[in-house]
Amino acid sequence: QVSIDAVTFYDLYSDTGAVITVTAGASRHIRLDPVMFAGFRIIKIRSGTPSTPVNQAGARTLTLVIRGL
Repeated sequence: QVSIDAVTFYDLYSDTGAVITVTAGASRHIRLDPVMFAGFRIIKIRSGTPSTPVNQAGARTLTLVIRGL
């Protein structure tokens, strides 16, 4: 999800109207196009989809490496 004010979050959609999803797993490096996040100050990672959120059974650690355009 993305936000410009850290209060209201919105699901992020592609230009084709599909929710942006990424299948992650242990020991994976996933490269995303930074252009799709342009204009947003805050990113919130959610497990699952908007219609089917998934609670994790335990703590998870995600490392985000972010650089400006």
